[in-house]
Amino acid sequence: MSSKEAGRATAEKEPKKLGRASAMARRWLPSLRASPSRLRCFRSECLTSDPAGEGSRESCGIRSGVSAVLVRFPTGERKERRFYSSTTVQALYDYVDSLDCLNAEKYSLVSNFPRVSYGPEKFSLSLKEAGLHPQASLFVEIES
Repeated sequence: MSSKEAGRATAEKEPKKLGRASAMARRWLPSLRASPSRLRCFRSECLTSDPAGEGSRESCGIRSGVSAVLVRFPTGERKERRFYSSTTVQALYDYVDSLDCLNAEKYSLVSNFPRVSYGPEKFSLSLKEAGLHPQASLFVEIES
């Protein structure tokens, strides 16, 4: 199987996985909200697979449908991950929450230039629709 065929097969599985994850979320959400560590664990389980194995860093362009996202934390720590460009902004928040690098409940993911805050009103946008494709650098802005 070629790498293109493998990429297509994986992309076809992603919507099914997301559908199961949202059904699980509806069922377990009340108990998960009571425990931040359980919620973090659940979110990490719901993340789609990292498409990093589907090509080199240079092949993350528009053709491959993969977005490279770098997240910078207030501590100076940096984490980079690839997502499908059809993934929603909500998945970026799920990823950040799953890392356990942040001790804040309320925060926003923000791009520096142009300065854009990707808050709750943009959760349903795909990375491509939000302008985060083919690559983006975001920082965590803690809300008080």
